[in-house]
Amino acid sequence: MEEKENEKEININNFFLISSQVYSGFFKDLFKNCINKIIIKNEKDDDPCYIFINIIFDKNTANYFNIVHGGSIALLFENIIHMILFYLTKNIYNTKDINIIYKRQILLNIEYTLKIKIEKIKYKTLFIHCNLYKTNLINEETAEANIIIEKEIINKI
Repeated sequence: MEEKENEKEININNFFLISSQVYSGFFKDLFKNCINKIIIKNEKDDDPCYIFINIIFDKNTANYFNIVHGGSIALLFENIIHMILFYLTKNIYNTKDINIIYKRQILLNIEYTLKIKIEKIKYKTLFIHCNLYKTNLINEETAEANIIIEKEIINKI
């Protein structure tokens, strides 16, 4: 992909290699083959940052009816944000609150886009909004989440 001035594509292999040094291999094993592309985009310097992730869920994330399990979606929302922030900043974050609204069934073998918007940063707290939708149908949202995370402060003794 040709990168534009205001967007950067993350190398998936490097992303999982660096992030998995801190986070569990469980997420990597579950989602590495599902995530196709991660793009970070800034519209303007003073606008919030957007992260777009293209994903095709596989059978490991689904129930017996080939519908992606809600727990897989929650795991994706929470862990991918932590891993991206670690990849970009080398800081570890803790989830303070996560609120997910499931709007439609999420099916296997269909490409979805996870749009992550860092809405506000206040001291060490980040307020994030996520939307998951079918890639070719931006108006057909399948799930959304509001997440509050906080930078971990390590006390040195």
